[in-house]
Amino acid sequence: MPRTARASNAHSNPFAPLAKLCGGTALTVTETGVEEAAPPRSLRGPVEGTREKLSSRLRSPGTIMASSFPPDDILIQVTPRLPISDVWDGLTRPEHLEKWFAPRVHIEPYEGGAFELFWDEENPPRNSTAGCRLLSYKDQGEMTFTWKAPPLYAELMNTIQPLTTVNLRVDPCPEGIDVTLEHRGWKAGDLWEEARSWHFHYWDRTLHRFRDYIMGEGQPDAPTRE
Repeated sequence: MPRTARASNAHSNPFAPLAKLCGGTALTVTETGVEEAAPPRSLRGPVEGTREKLSSRLRSPGTIMASSFPPDDILIQVTPRLPISDVWDGLTRPEHLEKWFAPRVHIEPYEGGAFELFWDEENPPRNSTAGCRLLSYKDQGEMTFTWKAPPLYAELMNTIQPLTTVNLRVDPCPEGIDVTLEHRGWKAGDLWEEARSWHFHYWDRTLHRFRDYIMGEGQPDAPTRE
């Protein structure tokens, strides 16, 4: 039976926090114990207040650096019981990506190639990763791409350099193929904490949608990102 989330030490500090889903409750495993995370926030609305309030906070002096340390990387893992070639195709071929990730996809599977996802077909640049690139690509192994946030966090995350990055890797295991996602590059500040929380729940939902799709476990919902 496929696992929904498990720890992987291949590319991370063994004491780095791991995001897991346990009995429907989001947990964070740390060096000192297990802490229950805040309840999932809606993925279709502002995390805290309106878009206008968020924009106002971005312009307020001292807001961004309110926290001293950046948040931990996001780490999510699922384990479909399929051949690695099928899993990799599901992560990289547009005809699959458009079923579980984004309605329109432009990907060039080589280092430096495009990794562009579009969620708003009527206004493609508004909610997209237009301009994002593959920083590394190893066939049936792993890939790393730059990331742009949805409109709610565009002013915070999409105007800085370097952008945050997402690493996806596949590793055979006794139960099938571990698919591990790491979202890196978070900055210090309350707004960055909010953005990371939103992305944690977004990635958890999205990676589980991928697993259900590739395993043929029902028709996935239309991919959205707001």
